Amino acid sequence: MDDATILALANANWLSVMTFAWIQPLLVLGYKRELAVTDLPKMDETREAALLADRFLEHFERRKNKIEAWNAALEDGSYTPGRLQNMRWRLWHRMSGFGSPHGKQKIGLAWALSDVFFWEFWSAGLFKVVGDLAQVTSPLVTKQIIHYVTQAHRAAAGVQGVEMPSIGRGVGLAIGLFFMQLVYSVCTAQTFSRGGQVGVLARGALIAATYRRSIVLSGRARQDLDNSKLVSLISADISRIDFASSFFHFSWTCIFQLIEVIVILLVTIGVSSLAGVALVAAAMPLQTFAVRQLFKGRQESMKITDARIKSISELLIGIKIVKLFNWERPTVNRVHEIRRTELGGIRKLLTIRAANLAIAMSIPTLASIVVFAVYAATGHSQNPTEIWTSLSLLNLLRMPMMLLPNSLSTVADANLALRRLTPVFTAETLPEAFTVSEESKTALTVEDADFEWESATPPSKNDDKKKKKEQPSPSPTVSPKPADTEKLDPIVEEASAPPSRLHDISFDVPRGQFLCVVGPVGSGKSSLLQGLLGEMRKTRGQVAWGGSVSYGAQTAWAQNQTLRENILFGRPFDETRYWGCVRAACLLADFDMLPSGDLTEIGEKGVSLSGGQRQRVSIARTLYFDADIVLLDDPLSAVDAQVGAWLFE
Repeated sequence: MDDATILALANANWLSVMTFAWIQPLLVLGYKRELAVTDLPKMDETREAALLADRFLEHFERRKNKIEAWNAALEDGSYTPGRLQNMRWRLWHRMSGFGSPHGKQKIGLAWALSDVFFWEFWSAGLFKVVGDLAQVTSPLVTKQIIHYVTQAHRAAAGVQGVEMPSIGRGVGLAIGLFFMQLVYSVCTAQTFSRGGQVGVLARGALIAATYRRSIVLSGRARQDLDNSKLVSLISADISRIDFASSFFHFSWTCIFQLIEVIVILLVTIGVSSLAGVALVAAAMPLQTFAVRQLFKGRQESMKITDARIKSISELLIGIKIVKLFNWERPTVNRVHEIRRTELGGIRKLLTIRAANLAIAMSIPTLASIVVFAVYAATGHSQNPTEIWTSLSLLNLLRMPMMLLPNSLSTVADANLALRRLTPVFTAETLPEAFTVSEESKTALTVEDADFEWESATPPSKNDDKKKKKEQPSPSPTVSPKPADTEKLDPIVEEASAPPSRLHDISFDVPRGQFLCVVGPVGSGKSSLLQGLLGEMRKTRGQVAWGGSVSYGAQTAWAQNQTLRENILFGRPFDETRYWGCVRAACLLADFDMLPSGDLTEIGEKGVSLSGGQRQRVSIARTLYFDADIVLLDDPLSAVDAQVGAWLFE
């Protein structure tokens, strides 16, 4: 993909962008033959996820600092709002449910995303407004065309006092109607295109930013934001933000479109249209109630989804224990029960959404019947000009009535997803535990350092009540015996005990020195390495590295890729260095036994490899990184004596 051409949209002129001509060559190629991966263009730099994630995090930090300063000013009294402003805050909070009645602001992600994609996103709304104006006013042009045809017909029939209209006027009206439909079509396509592009780019930026935050979260933050929660956020919540980006502008432009149609109806057929307007107004509370139920149901559904993903993750991680103790049936039943509860919530949401859609589709037809019944009952003549214009306007109600509840529902889902994502970016992160200076005379310098593990805080009574309240429904679990419960109680009490610590660590490691740290099990050898790497909280002292560092963990891990890809770990392939690292890790004989050598797929978590093979792959990966300093945690634990001697040398 490095040789692929840049996306044509990046350099397209305005006409190509408006007509989508920039994608024509790719469509022609796809018509001639099946497209391959090499046919696809690559993103330009401004659309790369890494750059967008940088911009998003920058804008988020700026807005977070601004909000924190504002809230601090309200708390310490350095800013005193007036009575009118307090009244406005309370009124807005009561009517919309957003904000605080006291003026305090909440940290969120929406405005940071708006800062990143400001022009691309809001230009889609601008196109939507222009397209709606062209669509709503087109019945007025249709009215003039009908009036023109009627006048021409009467003049041709010889009706006295009726003059034949000019042909130019009729042609001009037809051309005008054509261009209005063209503007509507182009603007609507641009709205969906730009909204969809922003959604995809925002999804990439949020996934990249979430990943960056996940690797720097502190141990305390990890208690709430575990892997299953992060997977749920990335797979479900961010996708809802992507989907809502295409429909966000319909949530506010449809309201203006309804108002425009109603005003033109009043001007066209007078107060008779108020009967239809009353029917539309009567349907609004039903749709509002439905949207609120959708929002509430989505909140409950997301909690159940999190519980399901967490249960499946626990099952997969502990599958060996589950098989050994024959716990397959209770664990699978537990997952099935949670899934049944989740499906029940989804079924309820779909039922509400279908009912809302049925109301939106039927209201315009019912409104037309009511309007013309009242129009005829009040003694108005059946003027085709007014009737066809009114029918066109009433038909225009169908689209906003249909899209408004759906767009509000998707926006509500996205709003909830953003609120669930916010703790990831406001959670506590690991502090800068060490410095790196390649000019240092030593490979590592530690001065008076203290390290400690994060302590687990026991849940409070309020938290217990909240969890019981939020728990959707009981699921089948294996209840512990009373004796087992007594054994578990001290664990909760010990949660508030002082965390494990390492005190007064000071030493220097000269460059090029081979250093071994030895000691009995549980003496803190692995904790020392974790503290030096910043994974264990440093409470005092200094840690300074003299260059780049690579680390081989005590428990070897592997990805579901080939052996070569596991060793390269995303770095460019250097054949000489690669085979040197393989030879040093004593893997050549293992490659010879595998069907495809180092190109053999090793399965998830290296399931097709032995423990010793996984350990040596981890060592080869650590060596191939070509770091100045290499840390290995018990690298010989899973290998035999002969291989261990080779690795040691």
